Amino acid sequence: PTEVLDTPSPTLSSIASPTSTPTMTTTSPTLTTTMKEISIEERLAAIALQAGSEFVDPESYHSKAVRYVINLPGVSEITKSQLAQKYALACFYFSTFKVGNLYTVENPPGWLRSDNWIGYSDECTWYGIVCIDGKVVSLGLPENNVAGTVPLELSLLGTTLLHLDLAGNPVFNIDEDMAWIEEMVELRELFLHLCNFDSNGITTYLGNLTKLEHLDISYTLMFGSFNSEVFKSLSNLHTLELGGNVYNEPIPDEIKNLPALENLYIENAQLKGDLSFLSSMEMIFELWIDMNEDISGTLPTELEKISSLASLSISECNLHGSIPAELQMLTSMQQLWLYGNQLSGGIPSEIVELKNL
Repeated sequence: PTEVLDTPSPTLSSIASPTSTPTMTTTSPTLTTTMKEISIEERLAAIALQAGSEFVDPESYHSKAVRYVINLPGVSEITKSQLAQKYALACFYFSTFKVGNLYTVENPPGWLRSDNWIGYSDECTWYGIVCIDGKVVSLGLPENNVAGTVPLELSLLGTTLLHLDLAGNPVFNIDEDMAWIEEMVELRELFLHLCNFDSNGITTYLGNLTKLEHLDISYTLMFGSFNSEVFKSLSNLHTLELGGNVYNEPIPDEIKNLPALENLYIENAQLKGDLSFLSSMEMIFELWIDMNEDISGTLPTELEKISSLASLSISECNLHGSIPAELQMLTSMQQLWLYGNQLSGGIPSEIVELKNL
Protein backbone atom coordinates (compact mmCIF):
# COMPACT_ATOMS: atom_id res chain seq x y z
CA PRO A 1 0.00 0.00 0.00
CA THR A 2 1.01 3.61 -0.46
CA GLU A 3 3.02 4.88 2.51
CA VAL A 4 1.36 7.75 4.41
CA LEU A 5 3.23 9.42 7.23
CA ASP A 6 1.42 10.00 10.54
CA THR A 7 0.63 13.63 11.13
CA PRO A 8 -0.15 15.48 14.34
CA SER A 9 -3.80 15.95 15.35
CA PRO A 10 -5.33 18.71 13.20
CA THR A 11 -6.99 21.86 14.43
CA LEU A 12 -9.29 24.16 12.53
CA SER A 13 -6.66 26.88 12.45
CA SER A 14 -3.65 24.73 11.56
CA ILE A 15 -5.00 22.92 8.50
CA ALA A 16 -4.46 24.92 5.34
CA SER A 17 -6.69 23.00 2.95
CA PRO A 18 -8.86 19.90 2.78
CA THR A 19 -7.88 16.53 1.39
CA SER A 20 -10.26 15.99 -1.49
CA THR A 21 -9.50 12.32 -2.17
CA PRO A 22 -8.51 9.32 -0.05
CA THR A 23 -4.83 9.28 0.84
CA MET A 24 -4.32 5.55 0.22
CA THR A 25 -5.49 2.99 -2.29
CA THR A 26 -8.56 0.92 -1.43
CA THR A 27 -8.81 -1.46 -4.39
CA SER A 28 -6.22 -4.04 -3.31
CA PRO A 29 -5.34 -6.51 -1.95
CA THR A 30 -8.30 -8.85 -2.30
CA LEU A 31 -10.00 -9.98 0.90
CA THR A 32 -8.49 -13.48 0.99
CA THR A 33 -4.92 -13.41 -0.30
CA THR A 34 -3.09 -14.16 2.98
CA MET A 35 -3.81 -15.83 6.29
CA LYS A 36 -3.55 -12.44 8.01
CA GLU A 37 -6.26 -10.98 5.79
CA ILE A 38 -8.51 -13.99 6.25
CA SER A 39 -8.24 -13.49 10.00
CA ILE A 40 -9.08 -9.79 9.78
CA GLU A 41 -11.93 -10.45 7.38
CA GLU A 42 -13.37 -13.00 9.78
CA ARG A 43 -13.10 -10.55 12.65
CA LEU A 44 -14.80 -7.87 10.57
CA ALA A 45 -17.56 -10.30 9.58
CA ALA A 46 -18.24 -10.86 13.28
CA ILE A 47 -18.62 -7.09 13.69
CA ALA A 48 -20.59 -6.46 10.50
CA LEU A 49 -24.32 -5.93 10.81
CA GLN A 50 -25.08 -8.63 8.23
CA ALA A 51 -22.40 -11.09 9.38
CA GLY A 52 -20.21 -10.38 6.36
CA SER A 53 -22.76 -11.03 3.62
CA GLU A 54 -22.50 -7.34 2.75
CA PHE A 55 -18.89 -7.93 1.66
CA VAL A 56 -19.94 -10.00 -1.39
CA ASP A 57 -20.35 -6.95 -3.62
CA PRO A 58 -16.81 -5.61 -4.14
CA GLU A 59 -18.18 -2.16 -4.98
CA SER A 60 -20.29 -1.77 -1.83
CA TYR A 61 -19.18 0.76 0.75
CA HIS A 62 -18.82 -2.17 3.17
CA SER A 63 -16.24 -3.90 0.94
CA LYS A 64 -14.36 -0.66 0.40
CA ALA A 65 -14.23 -0.21 4.18
CA VAL A 66 -12.95 -3.78 4.64
CA ARG A 67 -10.18 -3.31 2.09
CA TYR A 68 -9.17 -0.09 3.82
CA VAL A 69 -9.05 -1.67 7.28
CA ILE A 70 -7.10 -4.72 6.07
CA ASN A 71 -4.41 -2.41 4.67
CA LEU A 72 -3.80 -0.68 8.01
CA PRO A 73 -0.48 -1.43 9.67
CA GLY A 74 -0.75 -3.34 12.94
CA VAL A 75 -4.45 -4.03 12.46
CA SER A 76 -4.06 -7.65 13.54
CA GLU A 77 -3.02 -6.46 16.99
CA ILE A 78 -5.93 -4.15 17.82
CA THR A 79 -8.94 -4.95 19.98
CA LYS A 80 -12.43 -5.73 18.72
CA SER A 81 -13.73 -2.30 19.77
CA GLN A 82 -10.86 -0.55 17.97
CA LEU A 83 -11.51 -2.60 14.86
CA ALA A 84 -15.23 -1.78 15.00
CA GLN A 85 -14.45 1.94 15.34
CA LYS A 86 -12.18 1.97 12.29
CA TYR A 87 -14.68 -0.06 10.26
CA ALA A 88 -17.62 2.17 11.25
CA LEU A 89 -15.81 5.37 10.27
CA ALA A 90 -14.62 3.87 6.99
CA CYS A 91 -18.20 2.82 6.20
CA PHE A 92 -19.38 6.35 6.96
CA TYR A 93 -16.75 7.80 4.62
CA PHE A 94 -17.37 5.48 1.68
CA SER A 95 -21.15 5.85 2.05
CA THR A 96 -21.11 9.67 2.02
CA PHE A 97 -18.02 10.82 0.09
CA LYS A 98 -18.78 11.61 -3.57
CA VAL A 99 -21.95 9.51 -3.37
CA GLY A 100 -25.12 10.84 -4.94
CA ASN A 101 -28.70 10.64 -3.69
CA LEU A 102 -32.14 12.00 -4.52
CA TYR A 103 -31.13 15.53 -3.48
CA THR A 104 -27.71 15.77 -5.16
CA VAL A 105 -26.24 15.44 -8.61
CA GLU A 106 -25.35 11.90 -9.64
CA ASN A 107 -21.66 12.39 -8.92
CA PRO A 108 -21.38 15.13 -6.29
CA PRO A 109 -18.06 16.63 -5.27
CA GLY A 110 -16.38 15.25 -2.20
CA TRP A 111 -16.48 16.67 1.30
CA LEU A 112 -15.20 20.21 1.63
CA ARG A 113 -12.74 18.95 4.24
CA SER A 114 -11.55 15.41 4.74
CA ASP A 115 -8.15 15.98 6.31
CA ASN A 116 -6.45 12.68 7.24
CA TRP A 117 -9.54 10.56 6.54
CA ILE A 118 -8.78 7.09 5.15
CA GLY A 119 -5.05 7.43 5.65
CA TYR A 120 -2.66 5.57 7.92
CA SER A 121 -2.84 8.13 10.72
CA ASP A 122 -4.96 7.33 13.75
CA GLU A 123 -8.65 8.14 13.26
CA CYS A 124 -8.50 10.49 16.24
CA THR A 125 -6.49 12.86 14.00
CA TRP A 126 -9.13 12.94 11.28
CA TYR A 127 -10.96 16.19 10.57
CA GLY A 128 -14.13 16.56 12.62
CA ILE A 129 -13.35 13.80 15.10
CA VAL A 130 -12.65 14.18 18.82
CA CYS A 131 -11.48 11.25 20.92
CA ILE A 132 -11.04 10.55 24.59
CA ASP A 133 -8.66 7.68 25.43
CA GLY A 134 -8.76 6.57 21.79
CA LYS A 135 -12.56 6.38 21.65
CA VAL A 136 -14.53 8.62 19.30
CA VAL A 137 -16.80 10.87 21.37
CA SER A 138 -17.58 13.55 18.79
CA LEU A 139 -18.16 13.57 15.05
CA GLY A 140 -18.76 17.04 13.66
CA LEU A 141 -18.96 17.66 9.92
CA PRO A 142 -21.54 20.46 9.54
CA GLU A 143 -21.93 22.10 6.12
CA ASN A 144 -19.25 19.84 4.68
CA ASN A 145 -21.02 18.44 1.60
CA VAL A 146 -21.54 15.06 3.24
CA ALA A 147 -23.85 13.36 0.73
CA GLY A 148 -25.04 9.81 0.04
CA THR A 149 -26.66 8.12 3.03
CA VAL A 150 -25.58 7.88 6.66
CA PRO A 151 -24.88 4.14 6.96
CA LEU A 152 -26.34 1.85 9.59
CA GLU A 153 -22.77 1.03 10.63
CA LEU A 154 -22.56 4.38 12.41
CA SER A 155 -24.44 2.57 15.18
CA LEU A 156 -21.17 0.78 15.98
CA LEU A 157 -20.10 4.06 17.63
CA GLY A 158 -23.24 4.11 19.75
CA THR A 159 -21.59 3.30 23.07
CA THR A 160 -19.01 6.11 22.86
CA LEU A 161 -20.36 8.95 20.72
CA LEU A 162 -21.62 11.93 22.74
CA HIS A 163 -21.90 14.58 20.00
CA LEU A 164 -23.00 14.21 16.38
CA ASP A 165 -23.31 17.21 14.07
CA LEU A 166 -24.23 16.65 10.41
CA ALA A 167 -26.25 19.85 10.03
CA GLY A 168 -26.43 21.55 6.66
CA ASN A 169 -25.40 18.57 4.55
CA PRO A 170 -27.22 17.05 1.52
CA VAL A 171 -27.19 13.59 3.06
CA PHE A 172 -30.43 11.61 2.53
CA ASN A 173 -31.94 8.97 4.84
CA ILE A 174 -35.48 7.65 4.69
CA ASP A 175 -37.52 5.61 7.19
CA GLU A 176 -35.57 2.47 8.20
CA ASP A 177 -32.33 4.04 6.91
CA MET A 178 -32.48 6.00 10.17
CA ALA A 179 -32.40 2.89 12.37
CA TRP A 180 -28.82 3.68 13.41
CA ILE A 181 -30.21 6.57 15.48
CA GLU A 182 -31.77 4.35 18.15
CA GLU A 183 -28.37 2.76 18.85
CA MET A 184 -26.68 6.08 19.69
CA VAL A 185 -27.63 5.71 23.34
CA GLU A 186 -24.85 7.89 24.77
CA LEU A 187 -25.58 10.95 22.63
CA ARG A 188 -25.99 14.27 24.45
CA GLU A 189 -26.21 16.42 21.31
CA LEU A 190 -27.67 15.57 17.89
CA PHE A 191 -27.75 18.18 15.12
CA LEU A 192 -29.45 17.24 11.84
CA HIS A 193 -30.71 20.72 10.83
CA LEU A 194 -31.28 20.99 7.06
CA CYS A 195 -30.44 17.35 6.39
CA ASN A 196 -32.81 15.30 4.25
CA PHE A 197 -34.19 12.86 6.80
CA ASP A 198 -37.50 11.74 5.36
CA SER A 199 -40.00 10.04 7.69
CA ASN A 200 -43.68 9.95 8.53
CA GLY A 201 -43.55 12.51 11.30
CA ILE A 202 -40.72 12.68 13.82
CA THR A 203 -38.84 9.40 13.62
CA THR A 204 -39.57 7.16 16.59
CA TYR A 205 -35.93 6.01 16.65
CA LEU A 206 -35.18 9.17 18.64
CA GLY A 207 -37.13 7.85 21.62
CA ASN A 208 -34.23 5.62 22.63
CA LEU A 209 -31.81 8.52 23.23
CA THR A 210 -32.60 9.02 26.90
CA LYS A 211 -29.41 11.01 27.63
CA LEU A 212 -30.04 13.57 24.90
CA GLU A 213 -29.79 17.19 26.03
CA HIS A 214 -29.93 19.13 22.74
CA LEU A 215 -31.83 17.95 19.67
CA ASP A 216 -32.06 19.85 16.38
CA ILE A 217 -34.11 18.19 13.64
CA SER A 218 -35.40 21.44 12.18
CA TYR A 219 -35.94 21.79 8.44
CA THR A 220 -35.53 18.10 7.73
CA LEU A 221 -38.27 16.14 5.96
CA MET A 222 -40.05 14.82 9.03
CA PHE A 223 -43.56 15.70 7.89
CA GLY A 224 -46.55 14.35 9.81
CA SER A 225 -47.27 13.73 13.47
CA PHE A 226 -45.05 14.76 16.37
CA ASN A 227 -45.23 11.08 17.33
CA SER A 228 -45.44 12.32 20.90
CA GLU A 229 -44.37 9.01 22.47
CA VAL A 230 -40.85 9.84 21.23
CA PHE A 231 -40.51 12.50 23.93
CA LYS A 232 -41.72 10.50 26.93
CA SER A 233 -38.22 9.25 27.72
CA LEU A 234 -36.26 12.39 26.76
CA SER A 235 -36.34 13.90 30.23
CA ASN A 236 -32.85 15.43 29.91
CA LEU A 237 -33.67 17.65 26.91
CA HIS A 238 -33.00 21.32 27.62
CA THR A 239 -33.05 22.54 23.99
CA LEU A 240 -35.39 21.28 21.27
CA GLU A 241 -35.46 22.59 17.68
CA LEU A 242 -38.30 21.28 15.51
CA GLY A 243 -39.08 24.15 13.14
CA GLY A 244 -39.49 24.03 9.38
CA ASN A 245 -41.29 20.69 9.28
CA VAL A 246 -45.04 20.13 8.87
CA TYR A 247 -46.96 18.69 11.83
CA ASN A 248 -50.55 19.95 11.41
CA GLU A 249 -51.34 19.46 15.10
CA PRO A 250 -50.94 21.21 18.47
CA ILE A 251 -47.80 20.93 20.58
CA PRO A 252 -48.32 17.67 22.50
CA ASP A 253 -48.28 17.34 26.28
CA GLU A 254 -45.17 15.16 26.08
CA ILE A 255 -43.18 18.15 24.80
CA LYS A 256 -44.59 20.90 26.98
CA ASN A 257 -44.14 18.71 30.09
CA LEU A 258 -40.46 17.91 29.48
CA PRO A 259 -38.97 18.61 32.93
CA ALA A 260 -35.64 20.12 31.83
CA LEU A 261 -36.80 22.00 28.73
CA GLU A 262 -35.56 25.60 28.62
CA ASN A 263 -35.44 26.42 24.90
CA LEU A 264 -38.10 25.44 22.36
CA TYR A 265 -38.18 26.42 18.68
CA ILE A 266 -41.05 25.25 16.43
CA GLU A 267 -41.39 28.04 13.89
CA ASN A 268 -42.95 27.62 10.45
CA ALA A 269 -44.33 24.16 11.23
CA GLN A 270 -48.11 24.48 10.67
CA LEU A 271 -48.85 24.17 14.37
CA LYS A 272 -52.49 24.30 15.43
CA GLY A 273 -54.29 25.38 18.61
CA ASP A 274 -53.83 28.25 21.02
CA LEU A 275 -51.32 29.33 23.66
CA SER A 276 -52.90 27.58 26.63
CA PHE A 277 -50.02 25.11 26.65
CA LEU A 278 -47.71 27.86 27.96
CA SER A 279 -49.17 27.71 31.46
CA SER A 280 -47.50 24.33 32.08
CA MET A 281 -44.04 25.37 30.87
CA GLU A 282 -42.72 26.88 34.07
CA MET A 283 -39.04 26.28 33.23
CA ILE A 284 -39.05 27.76 29.72
CA PHE A 285 -36.44 30.44 29.01
CA GLU A 286 -36.82 30.95 25.25
CA LEU A 287 -39.84 30.05 23.11
CA TRP A 288 -40.11 30.80 19.39
CA ILE A 289 -43.19 29.60 17.47
CA ASP A 290 -43.40 32.18 14.68
CA MET A 291 -45.07 31.75 11.29
CA ASN A 292 -47.77 29.31 12.43
CA GLU A 293 -50.96 30.87 11.07
CA ASP A 294 -53.20 28.25 12.71
CA ILE A 295 -52.14 29.33 16.20
CA SER A 296 -55.02 31.52 17.29
CA GLY A 297 -56.72 32.89 20.39
CA THR A 298 -55.43 35.51 22.80
CA LEU A 299 -52.28 36.05 24.80
CA PRO A 300 -53.10 34.29 28.10
CA THR A 301 -52.75 36.25 31.32
CA GLU A 302 -51.22 33.08 32.82
CA LEU A 303 -47.99 34.06 31.09
CA GLU A 304 -47.24 36.17 34.15
CA LYS A 305 -46.46 32.98 36.08
CA ILE A 306 -43.51 32.01 33.87
CA SER A 307 -40.87 33.97 35.72
CA SER A 308 -38.03 32.30 33.79
CA LEU A 309 -39.23 33.48 30.36
CA ALA A 310 -36.68 35.80 28.77
CA SER A 311 -37.38 35.52 25.04
CA LEU A 312 -40.80 35.04 23.44
CA SER A 313 -41.49 35.18 19.71
CA ILE A 314 -45.00 34.56 18.36
CA SER A 315 -44.91 36.69 15.23
CA GLU A 316 -46.97 36.08 12.08
CA CYS A 317 -49.53 33.83 13.75
CA ASN A 318 -53.26 34.51 14.13
CA LEU A 319 -53.56 35.94 17.64
CA HIS A 320 -56.20 38.52 18.44
CA GLY A 321 -57.28 40.65 21.38
CA SER A 322 -55.13 42.97 23.46
CA ILE A 323 -51.72 42.59 25.03
CA PRO A 324 -52.40 41.86 28.72
CA ALA A 325 -50.85 44.21 31.24
CA GLU A 326 -50.05 41.12 33.37
CA LEU A 327 -46.98 40.62 31.20
CA GLN A 328 -45.35 43.25 33.41
CA MET A 329 -44.67 40.39 35.84
CA LEU A 330 -42.19 38.89 33.38
CA THR A 331 -39.22 40.72 34.86
CA SER A 332 -36.74 38.39 33.12
CA MET A 333 -38.11 39.28 29.67
CA GLN A 334 -35.42 40.55 27.29
CA GLN A 335 -36.98 39.92 23.88
CA LEU A 336 -40.61 39.99 22.77
CA TRP A 337 -41.90 39.70 19.18
CA LEU A 338 -45.64 39.82 18.48
CA TYR A 339 -45.87 41.48 15.05
CA GLY A 340 -47.93 40.06 12.21
CA ASN A 341 -50.94 39.12 14.38
CA GLN A 342 -54.42 40.62 14.72
CA LEU A 343 -53.76 42.24 18.09
CA SER A 344 -55.68 45.37 19.02
CA GLY A 345 -55.02 48.31 21.31
CA GLY A 346 -51.67 49.68 22.33
CA ILE A 347 -48.73 48.34 24.25
CA PRO A 348 -49.44 48.66 27.99
CA SER A 349 -47.13 51.12 29.70
CA GLU A 350 -46.35 48.53 32.36
CA ILE A 351 -44.68 46.38 29.69
CA VAL A 352 -42.79 49.31 28.19
CA GLU A 353 -41.23 49.91 31.60
CA LEU A 354 -39.79 46.41 31.94
CA LYS A 355 -36.12 47.06 32.65
CA ASN A 356 -34.60 44.16 30.75
CA LEU A 357 -36.80 44.33 27.66
